Amino acid sequence: MQPHFGFSLARQFKVSAARLMAVAGVMGSMLPVMAAPLDVFLTATPEQTTPRGYLELGTDHMNESLDVFNVRENDPLTAGTKAGDYHGGYLTGALRVGEGKWLSGGLWQRTVSSTSDSFDYTGWQLSGLYRFLEPAGNVPAMAMCLSAWGNFASSTESTSAVVVPGARLNTVKITDPSDRQLQADVIGT
Repeated sequence: MQPHFGFSLARQFKVSAARLMAVAGVMGSMLPVMAAPLDVFLTATPEQTTPRGYLELGTDHMNESLDVFNVRENDPLTAGTKAGDYHGGYLTGALRVGEGKWLSGGLWQRTVSSTSDSFDYTGWQLSGLYRFLEPAGNVPAMAMCLSAWGNFASSTESTSAVVVPGARLNTVKITDPSDRQLQADVIGT
């Protein structure tokens, strides 16, 4: 028998997902709330929670043991397959480089599975924040944040037939898939 972690205990004790979510909501309402606490760029004053910087190493997963809602097993096309399996690891960090100036970056490695294939992707992120107005009375701190991020892989290839509207393709291969994004934000805190 495979080990069960996290919410998979719901299946063993026959606790409904709605009950688990209600308990989590009540417990969560007793804790301080902060949007993405490890993302220092959601505030114009990141040094209030992270005085000099941070380094974060993490991993995230999704597989049948963690599928508490049985999404995969309830779909006849994906039941008994590894469709939707996900494994990712990441390293992110931020550094205060001066008064009101921050740099951050991140690197991710992900593997996503379909019913018959697995796909490996690498993601990256770079950001810079400059606070141009300090808080004074009722005037909030104001900052400008410039961010860039993207994803890439050497190739994405399907070894089984792919059905698209109006066609059935025996194989699909995309060489060097990638995307890049650039974003500028003005943040008031």
